[in-house]
Amino acid sequence: MFDDYVPKGTLKYGYPLLGKLDEIATAYKNGVFDEVLIAVGYNNFSFRKEIFKKMIKQGVPVATFIHPTANVSESATIGKGSVVLINCVVEMNTKIHPNVLLSSTSYVSHDVTIGAHSYCSAAMNIAGGSKIGECCFMGINSTIIDGITLGNDVFAAAGSVITKDVPSSVLVAGVPAQVKRTITK
Repeated sequence: MFDDYVPKGTLKYGYPLLGKLDEIATAYKNGVFDEVLIAVGYNNFSFRKEIFKKMIKQGVPVATFIHPTANVSESATIGKGSVVLINCVVEMNTKIHPNVLLSSTSYVSHDVTIGAHSYCSAAMNIAGGSKIGECCFMGINSTIIDGITLGNDVFAAAGSVITKDVPSSVLVAGVPAQVKRTITK
């Protein structure tokens, strides 16, 4: 692990930190590791996106991780750097773009598209034919019904039930979900 805020050598989750973020490319070139997995969470999507693009530009391989308990259809496409965690289901003809995180027990139905750098919290459900833009956040236990389109940079609060299309750069919440405010970067 690499972290700008914790000293090198410190144990984090039982593993020693290998250095700061700007040391990743050198460590890779020196054979310290084979691939990197981006673990930046939902608090800073632009940073998550920036790190992903920097790793690609520097020639550092970004790993794709699918937990062994996840059920992913053979016809689904999982983009580079994406993470599919415990007990997720990804059905047929779904396209998950690069650097997406699907947290535990998320359910993604058939023919869904999830844009790059998005974060889907635990127990999130997306019905068939829906399209999620880039850098979106789906809160824990949120639901999107069939055929819905979300723009880029959408933040869906926990428990939201999205029943109509959502424009870019907004916070939605409630049952049914309503736009609460515009999000500025």
